[in-house]
Amino acid sequence: MNTYKSQTIVDWLEAQGLLKEKAQAQILVSNQAEKLPIFVSALMGIGALIGSCFLITLISISFIDFNNEVEVFSSSIFFIVLALICYYTLRRAPPLLQSLAIQSAFIFMVAGKLLFVFGFAKLTKFNLLPLNEVWMVSLGLGIVTLSFYCIFPLLLDRFLFSFLFLCSILFSVLNESTPFLDYFLLVYFILLIFITFFIFMWRNKSAGWAPLAYALATTLCITALYISSVYVNNSTFHYLWRLSHQLYDKFFNLPLGIALILVCLMLAKKSKLLHLSTICACFGIVLLTFTSTPGILVSLGLLIIATAKYERPLFILGCVFLCFFIIDYYYTWQLALNLKSYVLIATGLVMLGGSLIIKRLKWDREPS
Repeated sequence: MNTYKSQTIVDWLEAQGLLKEKAQAQILVSNQAEKLPIFVSALMGIGALIGSCFLITLISISFIDFNNEVEVFSSSIFFIVLALICYYTLRRAPPLLQSLAIQSAFIFMVAGKLLFVFGFAKLTKFNLLPLNEVWMVSLGLGIVTLSFYCIFPLLLDRFLFSFLFLCSILFSVLNESTPFLDYFLLVYFILLIFITFFIFMWRNKSAGWAPLAYALATTLCITALYISSVYVNNSTFHYLWRLSHQLYDKFFNLPLGIALILVCLMLAKKSKLLHLSTICACFGIVLLTFTSTPGILVSLGLLIIATAKYERPLFILGCVFLCFFIIDYYYTWQLALNLKSYVLIATGLVMLGGSLIIKRLKWDREPS
């Protein structure tokens, strides 16, 4: 039994009022089949990417003309079919042979998909679609991601190409030279926010949605990083409203604040009156919406969902990006160094005080 199937059971029991203690949920979720550690999966993905790059380089030197679309698409189909054969014929083989087959299938599939995307982008010279080459890459990634998401159920492949597809859309949006770039980026950011939170909060999802959910969360963090660190200083909103760096962020903070409040209300116990802890949490989110950056709010949202849904990888992702965004926030703040020190000390005292209040009022426990 894996984490997501266990979480589905936990959600159902909680909805029926049959699950009273947090420890019960933790036992259910942790009672799962043995799986590879996260760093091993990451190394496997990096190894497959390197292997695919070497494979593409080898075949380009040997027999493929990348200016010939027919040869590129033919090679793409060949490697994709070879990957499917390796996976489906040897996935139930002995452990050593199975591992070798899955790695080989992954390498062949990545090479085949990348060749397809490369060949698809070259179709711009035929003017088949009113899109430039950058958008054709995004469309090609979308085609291979959606087409093989169910056919090739390898988690690393699903995550990798979902992540590449989402990042390619972000790059394509930023590549547009239009006065409406700010609005396009804002719309894409809002869609990322609500789709990510919806998938993680969706109680009836299966394990197959996990790679897409983590790809969305990672892309959301990267988009927030770009907005906070790079994009904000050269924006239409900034000059249009003649406002400061901090007030510009609020255009992106507002949908985040709304999403976080909705998540808190969804996680609150179903009762006629809201608990005081939920009210305080919503009030704190409102304050952060007008005082922090999009990256901090995104990280806090991931931490809230990870804690509620017992998603350890998501918790690690949220912690890493939260530390990074806090450092970036204080580093780019236009204050003297001694004032920044005072702010850091005050922040630490507030966090310690908040922790004591939470312990004292027992808000860290499940309400009875």
